[in-house]
Amino acid sequence: MAMGTKKILYLVTKSTPFGGAQRYVYELATALPKDNFNATVAFGGKGVLADMLRNAGIPTMSIPHLERDVSFMKEVRAFFFLIQLFRTEHPDIVHLNSSKAGGLGALSARIAGVKKIIFTAHGWPHQEKRPFLQKFLIYISSWVTVLLAHETIVVSQKDLKTAPALFKKKSVRLIHNGVRPFTLTSRDDARDNISKAVGKLVPSDALWVGTISELTRNKGLDTAIRAIAKVPDLSFIIVGAGEERGQLELLAADLKIHERVYFAGFIPDARRLLKAFDIYTLTSQKEGLPYALLEAGLAGLPVIASGVGGIPDIVQNEVSGLLVKRGSVEQVATALQRLKDNPELRQKYAGKLNKHVSENFTFEKMLRETEALYKF
Repeated sequence: MAMGTKKILYLVTKSTPFGGAQRYVYELATALPKDNFNATVAFGGKGVLADMLRNAGIPTMSIPHLERDVSFMKEVRAFFFLIQLFRTEHPDIVHLNSSKAGGLGALSARIAGVKKIIFTAHGWPHQEKRPFLQKFLIYISSWVTVLLAHETIVVSQKDLKTAPALFKKKSVRLIHNGVRPFTLTSRDDARDNISKAVGKLVPSDALWVGTISELTRNKGLDTAIRAIAKVPDLSFIIVGAGEERGQLELLAADLKIHERVYFAGFIPDARRLLKAFDIYTLTSQKEGLPYALLEAGLAGLPVIASGVGGIPDIVQNEVSGLLVKRGSVEQVATALQRLKDNPELRQKYAGKLNKHVSENFTFEKMLRETEALYKF
């Protein structure tokens, strides 16, 4: 390591799936100037993030017993492993991501004497639908994490307003996720690629409503499917994989719209195919600051999205898209019908969103503001 180079260790709870927190870590670790920083990434398990980082030449390590599900004994073992790791690796900076890695990592890094601890909250977990006692305990955990970290990054205005530990607000900073321009496949080629992934031709005589998403409950795909059932002459294409696929396929069959709902599965670098869609939906129950929506904006798509988390930071209702109440099938259906019936409105919203994302959510801005926190 060159003289004056800071050693930074990123910690994230899981290596897979390649969701928002994993992408955030990958983008930062691979983009930091190597003359100033020497990055290593640690995580629970093995998966997509691990493979991508190794291909990019970034050292990685797997943390035994670190996983999202709650297990007291596993968390105790992971905690002591992290203390030993920080004492052995001697990082100048530890940058923690996601709630489990944040809580365990902040305490173990303090005990190990790490000079600077940064925590990025990709959406506060106590904002999720949970039993009251569970939410209270998670809130306390988040409060302690913010207290122990030297700096806390939030990715949305809502998370800034609802950050725990009011007396620590001076150390809580808003830094939006940012995206770089990317290559888009032509509309016809994108539709051909998606049809191949689906395994059958998706007809082009109906509007294509699309989403790129993990197939989990938090993504609210059941809401979108129920709304699609209320609006004829729409094809709904879901790109992504996850444990909810079977339930979503059953729902589409029960609603008798299985011939209009298409599951394309996981497609590497799926964002390049965004031009295939006429309308983009993100009907999530919970979000931080979703990369998928930023990319839909760069691709010039009109958007319908839940008004949760950081989504209102990206989409201004009735100006650059349509925001709907979380879980409201009726509102999603009404929004779909409006955009279906009004091509001019689709074009207007798409243009406004593209301009907003291009000007305010650049990766360069995100990297510059984050790198400034690494100084001490």
